[in-house]
Amino acid sequence: MKWISALVVYMSFVGMNLVGSAALGQQQGGQQQGAQQQGGQQQRQLRFSAADILPASVLKTKTYEITDRVFVKDHKFQFSIETAYGTFPVTGIPLLEKRLSELRAIEEASQISRQPVAVSGAWSTLRRTPQGAQHLLTDPLGTFKQAPTGIRKMAANFVDPVSRRTGSESRRKLAANLGVDPETRNPVLHQLLVTLAAREMVGQSATKFALSAAIPGLGTLASMEDMRDAVAARSPHELLQELDVELTRMETWRPVKDAFVKSSKWTLLEKLTFLQSYKQLANIEHSDLMLYLASQDETEEDILRRLIVVRLLAELHSKSPIQSISDAGLPIALLKSGQIVGVCSIDYLTDSEEVRRVATEFRKNNSSASISLLSAGWVSPDAKTTLSENRINFLRADFAVNPQAARLSNAYEGSRR
Repeated sequence: MKWISALVVYMSFVGMNLVGSAALGQQQGGQQQGAQQQGGQQQRQLRFSAADILPASVLKTKTYEITDRVFVKDHKFQFSIETAYGTFPVTGIPLLEKRLSELRAIEEASQISRQPVAVSGAWSTLRRTPQGAQHLLTDPLGTFKQAPTGIRKMAANFVDPVSRRTGSESRRKLAANLGVDPETRNPVLHQLLVTLAAREMVGQSATKFALSAAIPGLGTLASMEDMRDAVAARSPHELLQELDVELTRMETWRPVKDAFVKSSKWTLLEKLTFLQSYKQLANIEHSDLMLYLASQDETEEDILRRLIVVRLLAELHSKSPIQSISDAGLPIALLKSGQIVGVCSIDYLTDSEEVRRVATEFRKNNSSASISLLSAGWVSPDAKTTLSENRINFLRADFAVNPQAARLSNAYEGSRR
């Protein structure tokens, strides 16, 4: 049975000679603390200009401005977004794309509603919570736990059944037009969707308004466009039932399938987008593993990065057939050609003692194999040298963001400081 094989491989990852690949960028075990601290210090010092990473069209609008200094920590870009209601930290390109789409949708929705005071009032109330407004976009549900009762009601549908979370047909259509998730975790945007849908103002919304086209290449949100239309046009329960049927047809292990289908962490739109890529892995040995890992994701950032990883695997499989998938801190694809490809969704792989150790162990445990690292992000020149010294090829996904940042190195950034 396929699910038995998946369970066996999951329980035996550490002994699969792929353990040396564990967690480029992840921190594990007390014995690694020294290397982690050294690597962490180096990463905290590394910085870019936002203009080196992002197109000029997304750096500043009437609603927000991205702070020029962008640091790197744990191989992820650390952005700050300045708005009239506070400055919000955002970790990583995928989450940045999501946050900017929400801010632009709030701007569009508030113009439709002609109730800017209501928008301002919602932000102001949240800013007065004990945690402060800066937590709104990093931990919206945590903020609500300490917010006044009236504001907590805005988050009610995060914990209700899926039909209530996604809302009425009007709300789903409005969200599709604005290019956002009808189950958005952003409370201000959520409240605007509820208000406008209740007033049946869908027809006054912009057509296919979306940010994804403004960040060329990554397309995390662009890949959701067709699914947004499906969510807008059809019953949530109908779509969930079809999702369940499709996963059953793929012979996925029922406990893992049920955990994913019923997960309250993933929105319906995210689940359907995941399925788009995941079903292309149906005939790969141990592909259930990706569904299991998805069912364990807790945060919005984890979910967005999971969507990127499963898409990378699907695109890799279409070009170079995958025989099996395993995991040792990041998904490992064993190709039918015998090649090994690690897949990750880092923003910028920096060099550190930990990266050098992991690369060395990876090569040692797979001495004769052809090894590659596939990512939608970039690798610094120093880290690329480390990979090359261990005969590990870095592959950058075709849909990755603005490539000019790949030219920047630790030494170059050090000279700018």
